[in-house]
Amino acid sequence: MVNSRHTYATLYNDISVLENLHLSLTFETYNEKDCDFLASCHRDEWMAFRKQVVSMILATDFGRHNEILSFAKERIKKGSEPLDMRREVDYELAMKIGVKCADLRHCMMPHEMTLKTTNLLMEEFWAQGDAELQLGLPVSPFMNRKMANLPKEQAGFYNFMILPLIEIWYEILPTEVAIALEFAKTNQELWNKKAAKRHTSGGSHSGTSQSRTGGSHGSSDSGAKS
Repeated sequence: MVNSRHTYATLYNDISVLENLHLSLTFETYNEKDCDFLASCHRDEWMAFRKQVVSMILATDFGRHNEILSFAKERIKKGSEPLDMRREVDYELAMKIGVKCADLRHCMMPHEMTLKTTNLLMEEFWAQGDAELQLGLPVSPFMNRKMANLPKEQAGFYNFMILPLIEIWYEILPTEVAIALEFAKTNQELWNKKAAKRHTSGGSHSGTSQSRTGGSHGSSDSGAKS
């Protein structure tokens, strides 16, 4: 949307375009007749709710991933006091990490389920890349179906993005997150093996031929740059 100078990019000044659009639509819907489910709340409660929703949805902008993760690591590093959910800053951080994991939940499922879900997401991303080519725009990273090397891309994605994120979530909620962490580790291991096997066999880049193996780099901000 930014590169194509879309109306939404202009409206939101090129900043978290899709996320700001989603927020706007959320609260527009809330203001419709019979949708005000918090009508009985005190004004302060309503403002706290809105602030939290805005914070969480903006956190799904992948452009802010490293910023949020770095802050979280610093907050819960070894030796620091545990997060106190009675403190607003700690509660907000936990909610941001939680919603980011929910946004990338397809990476934290059994591998067969991950493949089915990410296959659909990659088709969506490649379709965006096709549209960008047709418009004469630069193709967004990982969205060129002719240059796709999913095992390698996914291995890097899990190594540098998914595992660091889910490990932070595990620090916050170890019992509840344990199974998701195990699934993520299994997926990471399988993608690394596939990447190593392709490298050894000297496989060429391929898009469509690899679509049945799935893989995705997140779903929240895929269209914001086109």
